[in-house]
Amino acid sequence: MDKSCEGNDFEKIITDYAPKIIGSLGKVFTTDSIPEKKLKNAISAYGNDVNESNVIALYDSTAFGSAKDGFMITRASFYYKEMLEKPVSISFNRLEKVEKEVIRVPQKNKPDKIKYKLHLDVGADEPLTINVNDNYLDGEQFYLFLQEVLKSKETGMIDESDKIVILEDMPFDVKVNYVKMIVQFVINENGELDGKSLSEIQTLMSQLNFGAELRHEIRSYLAEPEHTLDELIGFMEREIPKGSEAALRISLIKDMIRVHRVREEDVLVMTVETIVEMSKRYNIDEKQIEVIEQGIINDEKIMRGEVKDDQIIKNAKELSARAASVGVPIAAIYMSGSVVGLSAAGLTSGLAALGLGGVLGLSSMVTGIGVVVIAGVGVYKGIQWLTGGSERSKTQKREFFIQEIIKNNQKTINNLAEDVNFYSEKVVALALEEQVNKKRIEKLGKELSVITRALKTLQEKGIDLQQVLDRKE
Repeated sequence: MDKSCEGNDFEKIITDYAPKIIGSLGKVFTTDSIPEKKLKNAISAYGNDVNESNVIALYDSTAFGSAKDGFMITRASFYYKEMLEKPVSISFNRLEKVEKEVIRVPQKNKPDKIKYKLHLDVGADEPLTINVNDNYLDGEQFYLFLQEVLKSKETGMIDESDKIVILEDMPFDVKVNYVKMIVQFVINENGELDGKSLSEIQTLMSQLNFGAELRHEIRSYLAEPEHTLDELIGFMEREIPKGSEAALRISLIKDMIRVHRVREEDVLVMTVETIVEMSKRYNIDEKQIEVIEQGIINDEKIMRGEVKDDQIIKNAKELSARAASVGVPIAAIYMSGSVVGLSAAGLTSGLAALGLGGVLGLSSMVTGIGVVVIAGVGVYKGIQWLTGGSERSKTQKREFFIQEIIKNNQKTINNLAEDVNFYSEKVVALALEEQVNKKRIEKLGKELSVITRALKTLQEKGIDLQQVLDRKE
């Protein structure tokens, strides 16, 4: 069964059961009918920074409609809070077993009152017992819903996370085939890999924190590109964490556009055959492409020092609003990092350091600092930090962005220097063999030439960045 169909099946189970499992107070909302203010309140009160777009059902059990108590259901978890009680969350992937305990409470001149206790086996975690309060949950229906969750888990319909998993945190096969696809995209469009495109691909690998093993895998592919885009897509798609598929596809298109613009900035994106084909394959329309490209252009302007702080903030706000209006998660644009040189992990942890951990809806345990899209998500505290008072001058903020790019650029140069040494040693070794393979030496020499040009591009970029940093506003 197709993954999207599976997701829709589980979503139907959630929307069917949500009205049945509510308690005696309040009201339930599903998918597009969930009021934005209620959703934000619920996530803030007990939602563990869940990505808003993942919430399928919301139950507001409060008397005055704040939604700070009740429950939320996503394709990965159940979030629950009673008044004055600690929040409870159930990860569906960890749920192994549910047992129901029915308690009869005698009442004078009335039928016994039925109460429920649900005992949940959640794998390696401590067993969880929920004393069902019938003001908040219907115990019998909630038990039946959890049984449906267990069946859905067995058939692979459950998402792995409520947050978009950043590319850096994804499995080896996803990361390496993602970059190979960008390499193959350049070869398909240009017939060969040029120095400028390779410099951008190397920059991307630095942002993704590729270690020696991953870089060696890409280096081998550069030497002998052996797969079609379709084959690489198949290798990658099998390993994507459930729930992050759509965002990763948007991110892939974004990085193809990013690399395309390095070489041919003036060529319209929607005239590039491979990008058009990939967009059709993933049902990404022209308006969505425009938003994705605008995110890249915003980053490029920061990198070239063309915009001041006020304009950075304005551009980021506009991008966030446009992305939401055309159905592009802002997290998808930044899940592989940003052209300004910040990794997705840096963006996420930078927000977390400011108390805004779930704003992007990206997952990461990696530490670092990054604030490039804080203003873009329209969160008051984030805007306050960026627009700061006398304690944080505009020059300091401009310098922060450029310094982050310089750091990533230098890291990329160091990695590429290792690649130059690798190819140089192979050329020398071949030249010393008794039966010299001239064709192989010529091929390696050509590859070394491309890598050397990429290295030169990055070195020139470093000089330009330093000049931007030294430039007075």
